[in-house]
Amino acid sequence: IDGRVRQPGKGADRPRGFTGEPPRTARVGAPMLPAALFSALATFGTATQSAVSGGAVAMARELSPERARVLDRLARLGPRGFLEFTEALMAATGKMTGGLLTAEDLTLVPTIEACTRDAEATLAFAPWSDEDAEARSEIVTAIDGRGTVAIAAYEVHEIGVPIPELGLLAPGYAAPVRRGERRIAPGVPCGIPAAIALVGEGGVVQGGVGFTLGRIRDVRATLARAPAALEPSLRAELQALGKGAAVATLQVGKGDPQSWVLRA
Repeated sequence: IDGRVRQPGKGADRPRGFTGEPPRTARVGAPMLPAALFSALATFGTATQSAVSGGAVAMARELSPERARVLDRLARLGPRGFLEFTEALMAATGKMTGGLLTAEDLTLVPTIEACTRDAEATLAFAPWSDEDAEARSEIVTAIDGRGTVAIAAYEVHEIGVPIPELGLLAPGYAAPVRRGERRIAPGVPCGIPAAIALVGEGGVVQGGVGFTLGRIRDVRATLARAPAALEPSLRAELQALGKGAAVATLQVGKGDPQSWVLRA
C-alpha cells in the first residue's frame, strides 16, 4: 500500500512558478499516511479503527492536545477526518502562503500494488523503490498469532511547515513549481524509498525485514544473500554493508515469532 506523500495542486490552475528560492510552503505535499493505514486495516485487518488508534491518541494527549484531537477524529472517521481540518491546513500551507496544497488533495486514495519478487520468490519488495535511492526510514514489523506478517517503512520528516493549531508538521517532500521547468503532475508520489521486504519459502511468507539506512540496491543484494533471514547470516551481511540497522520479525518453523534489531 503506497502511503508516500503526493505532489500537491490537484484541481488548481498551474501556478506561474518561482524564479528564486521558493517558500517552505511550496514544498508541502499531500499527506497519505492516514489513508494508507486505514486502507491496510480495511483490506487486511480485523480490528476497528478506534482500537488500533487508541494507543496513539493516548500518547498524544500527554504531548499535544491539538494533535490528540486530530488523531481522535481520524480514529473515528478514518482519512475523511482530515477534511474537518481543511481550513487550518489551507491557512498554513495553501495558495495564500505560496503553497500548492488544495482541499482536493486531501481526498486522494492510496494505491495497492503487487510486490516486486526475486527470481526464487523468496523475497518481495515494495515496487516503488528506486534502486539507487538512499533509504532513511523507521521500520515497523509484526506477526500475529495466525502467522500474518505486516511490515511498514516511514520517514520522520524534520523539514516542513509547523501547524501549531493542529500539533502537526506538514511534510516538505513536494517539488515546487519553477518557472521554465516542467511541472510534476498533482497526485504523483514523492520519491521516498522503502527498504523493506517480506521473506518466505514455498510461497509462504515467514517474516519481514527492513533496513533503516542504506541504498536500495545494496539492501536487495544483502537480503538475496541471506534469503532465509536467519540472524547470524543477516548480521554478517549487515556488518559488511557497514551502516544502518536491520529490523526483523520472523516466524521460524512452528516456534514463536522472533523479533530483533541489528545495528552496524
